[in-house]
Amino acid sequence: MSETAVLKILNHCTVIKLIETLEIQNYLYIVMELGQDGDLFDYIVGKQFLEEYEASFIMKKLLLSLNYIHNMGIIHRDLKPENIIISLDSNSEVSEVKLTDFGFSKFLSTKASVKDACGTPGYIAPEVFNEKGYDKKADLFSLGCIMYFLIRGRLPFDGPSVSEVLKRTFQDDIPMRGEHWRNISWEGKDLLRKLLRKDPRQRIDLEEALKHPWIQQREDLKTYEGSNVREPVQN
Repeated sequence: MSETAVLKILNHCTVIKLIETLEIQNYLYIVMELGQDGDLFDYIVGKQFLEEYEASFIMKKLLLSLNYIHNMGIIHRDLKPENIIISLDSNSEVSEVKLTDFGFSKFLSTKASVKDACGTPGYIAPEVFNEKGYDKKADLFSLGCIMYFLIRGRLPFDGPSVSEVLKRTFQDDIPMRGEHWRNISWEGKDLLRKLLRKDPRQRIDLEEALKHPWIQQREDLKTYEGSNVREPVQN
């Protein structure tokens, strides 16, 4: 019932549409638009990882989706590739993304916070387990985990158990070493660092993320793959 209440007020090209709800013999049926090409998780696994230009396109769509629901006063709280429905173009690349599964979502005013912990390990922001509460910036950390998965094909803080995943989420630096990461643009790594900051006060916000060079330069990223460009020295 909570999910349908949220979906009824949402109307955006990057959010799955609610067609109608039917209550029959104590069962509630939710009728939504069909996602023809499955979810983002299966798409990434099938390719192992995505090239940066395609990952950048997907991230821009997700940032726009998140910006929309946040402006509507909604925090999603369970962002992950399994909850993102995709459509493919004639080149079998992602042309549309639609956010779905609002079962954990909650109405939240601009300055309010929430304390109940929920979500999927591997995507949950560290502050979600802080008794002081968390706000909409927790969704941005989850988006950072999705971005890492897009370009690396695995999660940044994965582990053999839930407790190990949570421990790494709290303590570990973002793993960005090895041959794979030498072929990733410094802009991509910069955005990842800013999305995955442990402290939500230091984490990039939605407006800044949408203006980030890695989001704005999709076509340039097509020519970056395999280049010898190196990351600037960090102060």
